Amino acid sequence: MYINNEKDACGVGFLINTKKEKTHKLVCDALDALANLDHRGAVSADGKTGDGAGILTHIPYKLFSRELSKQGISIPKPEDFAVGMFFLPKGKEKELKVEIEKIINEKFKFIGWREVPIDRNELGVIAQKTEPTIVQGFISKEGINVENFEKELFILRKRLEKLANIQDYKDFYIPSLSNKTIVYKGMITAPRLRYFYLDLQDSDFESGIAIFHQRYSTNTFPNWKLAQPFRMLAHNGEINTISANRNWFRARRDDIRQVWGELTEEILPIVSDEDSDSASLDNVLEFLVHSGKDILTAVNALIPRAWENDEELSPQQKAFYSYFSCILEAWDGPAAIAFTDGNIIGGKLDRNGLRPARYIITEDHVLMASEVGVVEFQEEKIIEKGRLGPGDKIAVEFETGQIYKSEEIIEKITRGKQYKKWVEENLKVFIPAKDYPDIEPKDIVKEEILFGVDKDVINLVIKEMVGKASDPVYSMGDDTPIAVLSRRPKMLSFYFKQRFAQVTNPPIDPIREKKVMSLNTYVGKKENFLTETPQHAKQILFESPLIYDNEMNELIELYKDKAQIIPAIFDPYDTALEPALEDICKRVEEAVDKGVELIVLTDRNVSIEGAPIPMGLAVAAVNAYMGRKGKRSKFSIVADTGEARDSHSIAFLIGYGATLVNPYLTVQILRNLVEEDKKFDISFEEALERYRKAVNEGLLKIMSKMGIATIKSYRGSALFEALGISKEVIDKYFPGTPSKLGGIG
Repeated sequence: MYINNEKDACGVGFLINTKKEKTHKLVCDALDALANLDHRGAVSADGKTGDGAGILTHIPYKLFSRELSKQGISIPKPEDFAVGMFFLPKGKEKELKVEIEKIINEKFKFIGWREVPIDRNELGVIAQKTEPTIVQGFISKEGINVENFEKELFILRKRLEKLANIQDYKDFYIPSLSNKTIVYKGMITAPRLRYFYLDLQDSDFESGIAIFHQRYSTNTFPNWKLAQPFRMLAHNGEINTISANRNWFRARRDDIRQVWGELTEEILPIVSDEDSDSASLDNVLEFLVHSGKDILTAVNALIPRAWENDEELSPQQKAFYSYFSCILEAWDGPAAIAFTDGNIIGGKLDRNGLRPARYIITEDHVLMASEVGVVEFQEEKIIEKGRLGPGDKIAVEFETGQIYKSEEIIEKITRGKQYKKWVEENLKVFIPAKDYPDIEPKDIVKEEILFGVDKDVINLVIKEMVGKASDPVYSMGDDTPIAVLSRRPKMLSFYFKQRFAQVTNPPIDPIREKKVMSLNTYVGKKENFLTETPQHAKQILFESPLIYDNEMNELIELYKDKAQIIPAIFDPYDTALEPALEDICKRVEEAVDKGVELIVLTDRNVSIEGAPIPMGLAVAAVNAYMGRKGKRSKFSIVADTGEARDSHSIAFLIGYGATLVNPYLTVQILRNLVEEDKKFDISFEEALERYRKAVNEGLLKIMSKMGIATIKSYRGSALFEALGISKEVIDKYFPGTPSKLGGIG
């Protein structure tokens, strides 16, 4: 299993002519802007090798018409013409070209190759060692009936990319293949890009749009294919939620098959752990657009603003974000992006707004960039200057010159849609009939021993959480032996340590930045993320993932025959655990295939014949198994467990896929404490309120360490490091979890 510990932070921007004119001057201005962002990139010791720089423009039709005519090739009209930019591995060009032509000619007409003119002297020694052969391939669809040329080119590119699965072609990469846009990029510094690619200096290279990007890689190894822009966007920052985003996307294979049918296997995979977070976001944005979403809807659904606590948003805006929260997990992090589909170009900040994005609107241009002054404009021509705030966006339509700001964008993409009606009629906020569970004090010594609850847990964890209504804080030094080396048996969650934000993706302050954070938890089947119906909003909303017996029982009653309780119990002998897990996974799959939408995994009613399966293992097993089957989005998991007590053990369950957690043993302990401990001078109801407040605060704190703002985007993220668990267990049940130390099986 590939473990990705890499992220990046950069300079980014876009430039567009609002008079529908394509000029070489716009390309020069964009390259000037890129050169002025040079300080945002990194340079290797050779002084020339950069982390990556690039530019995305319209296809320079005049340039290619001239160049191909030299080969005796007449190119078709612009609407029938497409260009692919190819990075070919050295020494394999001839045979790879034959394979590419063969695949292209199955659908279209391949009309010729062109070796892209470059000046290798502009490359550093390190970049030269990994430099691909850069060629352009030209395609015609003249006389071929194609309804959506860009979509067919996307399918073609996905087919061509499978050539990289052949060992000799593993470095094969396609920066762009489009009827509208082209990407010039490489492992080079920003000022040298225009001198490396001679095309960019040619006066016939004309465009009406440009996205430019200078890469500064803090945790990612530089290489040619990870230079930006990608095919639809360029990104400055990190996607802190990338682990969960990729996991949830892969878990929706069934949805993709329903829409794409027999083409599904040709276009998969959409995301890869070996790509950067920026590349994965680009892949998903591109996929959504080719699946029928317009680019503005896709961008705002993937990177929503912090709408949950914002009372200034209009009902239409709130309804849009609420509707798509029922469908997709946010791709959050300190991020600024520039994006385009060849007609609409725009920029957006994530919900935190921790990356700079300033814009200038003139009489005939709009510029957005990571800082001011990257392009000089005559002051008298400037109409407006501004900056994007948290969650803000700006977009411009090339064909009309129309400029849209945040509210206008949402108004444009919700026009004619019924998101507000669908949300009001279908999304229900869960309000329990009973305020708290109706349980009596009872002797639970055996259960406490079974689930590892000793006096320290009660006095230093549970009592502290309830007494102060906050997450317990301890000293930074901890000399407790790691779980695998301890003489005493430990809960599974003790074998997992939380990971922290890396260099450039700062943690969130969960107190001062509380407005951008949310524990909103959506329960129920997620409908196909590629379609839009009222049924998509048919979910139940909880304000926290922590629930008690009364809420769990009411929820089960609401779902009736669409809920199923499955015991996480196994016969306690040496080889029984793995078959028990497989049995649970198959039972879940059978239930979901029959329409069950709520699975309750419970470790109650243990006995001498039946020991509890570690709940984290049961949840992770079901999550991983159903994810591989492409069915994970079809149901929610309730972890009904005696293991959950502090925020770490609850976050552990959520991080591996639990939707809701019911810590029934902790609740019983609180009931006993209220009755028996005279120093515990509060009511049972108040104790439960304080405990929930402490857990919620602890969850926000844990999420904030990774710069994650919503529990939706933390769920299933596996953002832990395992200590003392064997590789076999990690690969099967906790895929994607780093484990530098082996251990128990």
